Parts: sequence; structure tokens; C-alpha cells
Amino acid sequence: MPRRSVKKLKNEVFRIIWQFLSFPSTFFDKFLGRFYYDWILARKIRIINGSVPLLDKCAIYLVFPNPVLSQGHLHSIKYLLSEGYAPIVVSNAPLSETELGIIQPFSHQILIRPNFGYDFGGYRDGILSVYPKRYQIRRLAVFNDSCWFPLPNSVSWLAAAERLNVDFSGALAHADMDWFTVLVDPNISEKRVKRHKHLYHFCSYAFLFSTGALESGAFWGFWRKLRMSSSKHRTIRYGERALSNFMFNNGFSYGLTTSQEDIAQSLTALPDDPKTNEVRLFLERGGWPAYALREHLWQTFGFMFLKKRFQGAVIPAQASALKAMIEESSKPLHGP
Repeated sequence: MPRRSVKKLKNEVFRIIWQFLSFPSTFFDKFLGRFYYDWILARKIRIINGSVPLLDKCAIYLVFPNPVLSQGHLHSIKYLLSEGYAPIVVSNAPLSETELGIIQPFSHQILIRPNFGYDFGGYRDGILSVYPKRYQIRRLAVFNDSCWFPLPNSVSWLAAAERLNVDFSGALAHADMDWFTVLVDPNISEKRVKRHKHLYHFCSYAFLFSTGALESGAFWGFWRKLRMSSSKHRTIRYGERALSNFMFNNGFSYGLTTSQEDIAQSLTALPDDPKTNEVRLFLERGGWPAYALREHLWQTFGFMFLKKRFQGAVIPAQASALKAMIEESSKPLHGP
């Protein structure tokens, strides 16, 4: 049997075994997870009011302190406030009274919740918390702390997203790991193009919903009915991909501030000599998420976000401003 056929057979066997072993948790997440959370775990949510009044623009900021809040968290909260957004901080881990005292003056509300459902579980709690006041809000942004933001000398993403004037804005998109090849190779197979379109979705670390979404009952229904999972893989499927598909297929207008096409064009236009190690590695691999191009996105597009962790990603080597920002942002919020 050819080697490729043996590998394909092994992958199929492993897939079947994995589906069998994961069936109990899959069944629970699909049919019981949301009810378990709403009837049992949600009662443990702690709500702390901040000093910022409710504004017509709100921002949900999901954090997972590891192990404590950092200066970068406060930097991000202050950015949201500076753009005219009332920050609602949702934490998937306990916060100390000292931490609460530091962020309360810059927040409208702080929700401390059980860590169930990963980031989309936290998004759901934050978004539904403003549902009773939805008619007072014309823009609702959603962020998480998987990125440092805003970067120095970058373009304000919230201002750029507002200028798109769409119901659903994203900062970046992802599909398959070979998205770059799909966009630049004229001989790519129809099968790979179809797979790219099927998996295409907006990355979940930055969303902006505007009036067209906020005035839709279907939008709020999506969040109420969101399947919640203790599996990161299923959270991506039920949350990140499902949200994009819902917004794409239900009449909402949508757009990106930096598209995959923009990034692909910028990479193909680069001459050989100025290519950074980061770009060379990306092109040699033939596939990586666009957010792995951390230094390139910042230098080329003024991209405001820097993904904190990505296996194999190159730490920016030539950008001293980014290095200084990372070092400062990583410091604990309340000191030693």
C-alpha cells in the first residue's frame, strides 16, 4: 500500500477512535452545556460596578489573569475608554480586591465568572449583561486578552472599524492554514478553495457590532442560544466560526479592517532583501495564520494587535518599540 494511503488510513482510524472517546463530552456540550451553565454555574457570577457610566458605546473585554492582571490589561482598558467606549471587564478567573480597586475607576462594570465556555462563554455573559439596556447602545465591541493592544505607533482599530460603517467588523480573518497559497496560487484546486470558503471566519479577539446588529432580535437570540463547551476545539466551532457564519448568512453587512487579500498582496510585493526572518519563515512554511505575522502586520498596516502566544511565531527582532511595550505590559498590575 502506498505511504500516503497508509497515512490516510491511520488518520481515519485515529479520527474514529477520538470521536468514540469524546462522545460523552460532545453530547453534554451539545445538549446540556448551556443549561448546566445557566442553571448552576451562572449563579456564581460576581458583578462589581465601576465608576464609568453607561455610554452609547460599550466594549466587552474578556481577561484570563495568568496568574494576575498585568499592566497590559490596564493599558487596554484605558484605550477602550479613550475611544469613548464604556469598558465591561469580564474575568474568567478570580480577581483580588487590589486588582479590582485599580481597574474600577476605568470600568463601567466588572464580571467575575466561572471559567466555562472559554472566551465565548465570557463574551456571552458580557453581551447579555447589556441586553436590558440595548436601546441605549449603538456600538458594542468585544475583545480578549490573547493580544497586547494597542501597540505603539499603530492605527486605532476601533476608529477604523467604525469607518467601515457595517453591522459586523473584524480585525483579521482566518480559514485554513494554507490561506496564503489559496489566494496567490492560480493553479490551486477547487477543493482547496471550497474548503477555504467553508472555514473562513473573523478572528475572535476583536469584533465590533453596530446598530444593524444590535437592533436585531436574532442577534441577541444567537447569544442566548450559544452552545457552551469545556472543549477549546468545540468552542471555536460553536463560537468563533458559528458567529461569523451567522452574521454572514443573515443579512448583516460585514467587513475587515485588514483583509487576507491585503496581507497576501503586501507579502507578494516584498523584494527578497528587505524580507524579515518572520516573513521568510512564513513563506517557507507555506501556511500559518495571518496573526503569526506579528511584526509585518504592525509595520505594514499599523496593526494594533500583537498575538501574545503562537507556537513557532517569531518574536519581533527588529522592533525595539514592540520589545519595550511587551516588557512593560507583562509586569504585574499591582507590583511585587
